[in-house]
Amino acid sequence: MKLVPRCHFQKDLRYRYQSIEGYLSVLVNLLFFVSKVIVGFMVNSLSLIADAFHSVSDMGSSLIVLLSSKISSKPPDEKHPFGHERFEYVATFAMAVILAVTGIELVREGISKVSNPGVVKFSFFLVAFVGVTIFVKVGLGVLSSWMGRKSGSRILSVDAMHHYSDAASSVLVMVAVIMSRFGFSFVDGIFAGIIGLVLIYTGFSYSRSVMDFLIGRAPEERLVKRIKATVLSTDLVKNVHDVMVHSYGRRKFISFHIEVDRRLSQDKAHEIVEILRDRLRREIDAEITVHVDPVDTDSERVKKIESKIKAFVDENDLIREYHDLRVVDRERHKVILFDVIVSNPHSKEVDGIIGRFRSKLRELYPDFEVVVNIDPMYYY
Repeated sequence: MKLVPRCHFQKDLRYRYQSIEGYLSVLVNLLFFVSKVIVGFMVNSLSLIADAFHSVSDMGSSLIVLLSSKISSKPPDEKHPFGHERFEYVATFAMAVILAVTGIELVREGISKVSNPGVVKFSFFLVAFVGVTIFVKVGLGVLSSWMGRKSGSRILSVDAMHHYSDAASSVLVMVAVIMSRFGFSFVDGIFAGIIGLVLIYTGFSYSRSVMDFLIGRAPEERLVKRIKATVLSTDLVKNVHDVMVHSYGRRKFISFHIEVDRRLSQDKAHEIVEILRDRLRREIDAEITVHVDPVDTDSERVKKIESKIKAFVDENDLIREYHDLRVVDRERHKVILFDVIVSNPHSKEVDGIIGRFRSKLRELYPDFEVVVNIDPMYYY
């Protein structure tokens, strides 16, 4: 029997769900757009007509879901060796822009409607029609949200919010229609403006969140903790540091340094690396690169130097931790080297603290050069 890796199954499921949801949403939103426009003009309801164009924006977003599914599912090629999955972020950003622009237009039309309210024709048919659209859109939202969670697709989760916001705007339409029966026709324009403001807020929220992924956001803290816990639970690994995570859609590329006893043979160190790579590939579904740092765990001098470093780190809140301590003690080359992680590498205090740190060690060990490296912020 041929085994299919879980990551491949998840990707196939994600793209299959995106296609199903996309085609279904396009069909439903197209039907709603036509019917809402017709009924909206029949009863002179700007809120319903505005809601119809909200359905158009939802249909556009569903078409983007289909396009995203087609492009994101392409395999890596020479120009895009990390694959095409980040296109899903681009598509999500486009959906957010469409939503915000639609909202701006609805606010403008709502202001105009408040000034010139006109007459909305109330009917129980209209209320029933809007009720049906609410029920269907909530159903689509639930389906899209479930598919998004099941397959891990961010764009399906965003499209679910489109459906929910469409249902919410339809609720406002229903309230506006009912209020118009009692002579409050201007409420129609107010609610159209409210719908627009909701769309603007939602669009900007989506765009802001997806920009984090396009620019390159920090990995989740729980992922870093999981990586470190897995590494430290491996035999003969003394420490782990300089964890770096790159994400290309759902594909992750992870690298880190491990510290092992310098007396280990190269073959044994290589064996540890292979064990780690295999475990993390299965647990996290990522490409793994491991760098090995040999450390001296028995030298009394190293232990004494380490105790001095630890004491200084404990006294300074700005320095979170240190690692990768190496002491080179040769006739013409005597160096103490280690790395530190600071809370804010750009703080003006950092240089002064590190300078005092270096000076104190030089006083204690005048024959040694002291090199302190500050880890960049993308190391964890």
